[in-house]
Amino acid sequence: MELNSNKNVTGFKLLCYLGLALFFNHQLKAQEKKVIEKHELSVGLGVGGTILYGSIPKNFDRKIGAEYKLDVLYDYYKKRNFSIGTGLMLSKGKVGIQASDISQSRDIQAEETRTFKYTSGLYQESWDVTTIGVPLTVQYVIEGKVDVSIRTGFVYAFAIQSQAKMEWQDVNTSLTLKDYDVALTSPGFMGLGSFGALTENREVSIGNRLSWLIEVGMKKQIAFKQHIYVGLYADIGLNNQASKIESSDALLLDYTGNENTPLQLSTLVESLGKKIKYSNASIGLKVRYMTKW
Repeated sequence: MELNSNKNVTGFKLLCYLGLALFFNHQLKAQEKKVIEKHELSVGLGVGGTILYGSIPKNFDRKIGAEYKLDVLYDYYKKRNFSIGTGLMLSKGKVGIQASDISQSRDIQAEETRTFKYTSGLYQESWDVTTIGVPLTVQYVIEGKVDVSIRTGFVYAFAIQSQAKMEWQDVNTSLTLKDYDVALTSPGFMGLGSFGALTENREVSIGNRLSWLIEVGMKKQIAFKQHIYVGLYADIGLNNQASKIESSDALLLDYTGNENTPLQLSTLVESLGKKIKYSNASIGLKVRYMTKW
């Protein structure tokens, strides 16, 4: 009888241990499910460089400009390490081109007996462009002591401001009268002669922008459900923002014959229209604060 009693006690203990194991296993799984927060909101700041990479005349050089980005993103986690995100991105960047020892000429259309010509030691054109974009991205997270985040997707951005600045140095203009074989280099008030510098700054509309975005960086938890992210980004324009601009066929520095504004300054985009591919690409550093729930 005592032997059977011991067996019953041992069996009871085994059942208790098994029950406790199943209970704790259930609790652990429930706890694991709870810690998979579905929502993430982040605010990011990016600083980098941007450059035009589309087609421009061969005698022009591209200039790298600064770019600043501010974004607010919302991510929904379909799985523990995979999310779909969207939000708003504010971007402000400066791109430029320049050409040395540039010259152009054309016959005056009204009277082909006259030819206008200019030469310049240096021409510089810069664009300050501000856009507001809507991204659609996917993110994959490789978990560890420090998580690795890989994000990619597309951004459609509205060009809300595009300011163009044209700067000329060492300009010489002339008007040749073919019938008399004479080149007029004055008067200055008619836009003829030598000018040390000419500058114009104005709004020039360009199209909206579609770009491919990729970000790779590290996420570190700094507090309960709060993370800091540091990484690199690349933002590559896919469309020609000058595609809807018709060519004016005007010279970059053209003669109007108007006494009030004898010389007309045009950007490369205005002069050549969609013959120019206005697309820019940028790369930089991104810092982001994240909170999850």
